[in-house]
Amino acid sequence: MERKKEFLIKVLNKIKTYRPLAEGFLSLLESEYATEEIMDKLILALKESLDEIKEENEKTKIEKSLELIQKIKEEEMEEKIADGDLDDLLDNI
Repeated sequence: MERKKEFLIKVLNKIKTYRPLAEGFLSLLESEYATEEIMDKLILALKESLDEIKEENEKTKIEKSLELIQKIKEEEMEEKIADGDLDDLLDNI
C-alpha cells in the first residue's frame, strides 16, 4: 500500500500544474483517510483521464485531416476553373 501511495504522490506532483484537481488528491493521499480503495479509484481515474487525452488527440488529428482534404478539394476546383474546365466542374457538382 505504501509503494502505491508513493507512486501516486510522485505522479500527482508531476501533473499538478496541468491538472488542478491533483492538489486535492495529493492532500487526500497525505491524510489519514487514504485507503487502498481510494488509491485504486484514483488510479482508475488517472487511466480514464489519459484515455480521454488520447481520444482528444485522435479527434484533433481527424479534424486536421478533414480540413486538409477540404483544402485539397478547393485547390483542385480552382485549378479546373483556371484551366477552363467549367463543364467538367459543373458535372462534378
